[in-house]
Order: sequence, then C-alpha cells, then structure tokens
Amino acid sequence: MRGGRVLAKYEEWLTEEGLIKIQGYVRDGMVDRELAEAMGISRQTLNAWKKKNPALAGVIKCGKEVADRKVENALFEKCTGKTVLLKKPIKIKRVEYDKNTGKKIRETEEIVTAETEEYVPADTKAIQFWLINRKPEDWKQRVEINTSNEDSTGGVIE
Repeated sequence: MRGGRVLAKYEEWLTEEGLIKIQGYVRDGMVDRELAEAMGISRQTLNAWKKKNPALAGVIKCGKEVADRKVENALFEKCTGKTVLLKKPIKIKRVEYDKNTGKKIRETEEIVTAETEEYVPADTKAIQFWLINRKPEDWKQRVEINTSNEDSTGGVIE
C-alpha cells in the first residue's frame, strides 16, 4: 500500500495548489532536504520526482532563483539608496462662511491620502557587507599580526 500513498502524494503536489505551496517553501529559503521533509517524502523521492517531472523541477529551481534575485535586488537598493513613494493620511479642514454675514455656517474635516516622495539613504552596514563579499581583496577585514621574532626591517627582536 505504501506505493499507493506515495503516488497519491505525488499527484497532490502536482496540483496548482501543491505547486504554489512548493514555490512558497522554496521562496522562504528551504533547501531540498527541508522541502522533502515539508512534503512528507524522502530527499531521494523528491529527486526522483524532479527527474520524472520537469514542471516540478522548474518550479523549485525558479522559486530559488526568484527568491535569490529579490534578496539581491533588495540588498543593492539598501547599498545605493532609493526614492520611494509614500501615501500619508492628511486631515483637511473645510470651513464654509455665509456670503452675506461672513459668519461660519459649517465646518467639516476629512482625511485624504496624499503621495509624497521620500529618499531612503544607503545603509552603511549593507554597503560594507556588499564590498567585503564582492571585493574581498580590497575590503577584507582581517588584521595581520606578526608572530615571528623579526622586526619590520628583518632584524631579530630580542
């Protein structure tokens, strides 16, 4: 009966809902071992399913690539800064006056949404992370300590 349960799981995961769940798991950062566990199957079974069904393999691969690219883009924006469009609530007060007497006849308040542009500056930690990982030869953070008994001229320190 075990084979029947595995086949039922296979068909369940290949439904539209199943593939969407898999995309979500992968987007959340799950690796194949964790994905197989979440699906209730072994890693070997997942590998066999990916070989058997290119659509399943594509969903998993694409989900990982999309998630990686989104994170890379977000890191890049944190490093370079960006302008964002914000919607902020604003209270507007309207006062109506009588044309003849000049007396206030009505006062109303309304909340409307206004769009404003705001600059989000670059984040120093994100820049540091980027440079250390992308250009380690120029931005390494290691301090080299001379542990030999030689001074800077090559002479021995006693």
